[in-house]
Amino acid sequence: MCDASSSASLRGRKLYHDVWREVGEVFLHSDRLGDWADWEHRFDEEIDDLDSARRCIDLMLESLDEAYTRRLTDEEVVERKRLREDTDGAVFSRRLPDGIGYMRILGFDADSIVDQVESELRKIADCDGFVIDLSGNGGGLLDETVNCLEWVLHEGPVAAVEYREGAGIRRLDTAFVDEAFVQLKIAPDKTEEWEKCKRRPPLIAGKPVVVIIDGGTASSAEIFAKALLFNGEEDGSVHSVGKRTYGKGIGQEILKYEDGTRIKVTSIRFFGADDRCFGDAGQSYWNGITPDEEVDGWNEQMTAAVAWLKTKLAAAVPLAVSRNA
Repeated sequence: MCDASSSASLRGRKLYHDVWREVGEVFLHSDRLGDWADWEHRFDEEIDDLDSARRCIDLMLESLDEAYTRRLTDEEVVERKRLREDTDGAVFSRRLPDGIGYMRILGFDADSIVDQVESELRKIADCDGFVIDLSGNGGGLLDETVNCLEWVLHEGPVAAVEYREGAGIRRLDTAFVDEAFVQLKIAPDKTEEWEKCKRRPPLIAGKPVVVIIDGGTASSAEIFAKALLFNGEEDGSVHSVGKRTYGKGIGQEILKYEDGTRIKVTSIRFFGADDRCFGDAGQSYWNGITPDEEVDGWNEQMTAAVAWLKTKLAAAVPLAVSRNA
């Protein structure tokens, strides 16, 4: 019969081994795993409880030399839970003069973010043009970010995601077509599978939009901005002001364990509507979005955004009159 100390040791070694196995399966950069097999039993004699297992896990993850792959602290776990469960406050809107609507999205972390965007957008949906402020938006939930785009984008490519599957890469391309949400799944052997489902109807598609971005705009917020800019390029209906975005085209998932341990691991690479990855936050390269107008300071960015919309809306008036004549 095992005593308490041997039982604690077994639990610790099991936690360590589970983390070793799962990180090895999903970590995006397979080339960085190197001698990963050697880490499996490296600390067997040193792990005598869960705390020692966690310390050994930290050392193992540090060997990957990847900025985002690490064990979360208890405080971080609580904060992530709070952000996910936040039912309001991530989005707000207001009406500006001259038929312009303003919507600020602080982040895409909340499970309710799609509903929040819809609620605030409906308050201003009858405006003639819009400022969508993504300054300081560090991103969040990838699927929910794409779903939020349904409210503002009619059709066109949205994003692509790549993740490891065994020794290969599986890719998922997403686009909107008419009333459908379309996904192309490409397996590691290049086999293709199409999937189509009904989408949310857009609320402001076709109206001019200015997107405010800056160095704090990152991750899935960059997907949101690029989808609008790329699909509005042909008719010049979307414009951007601010500063170059952060350039984070990698995403993380959270591995959860019974004892409460949470491991954040980089597991996906994503691409904007132009099929370019935004970068890996400077670990090897940056590829942030360069705004159409580079403007410092939020007040100055708002002034530039409103000025562009006024010019765009004024230019559309004679065309409308001509069609009615």
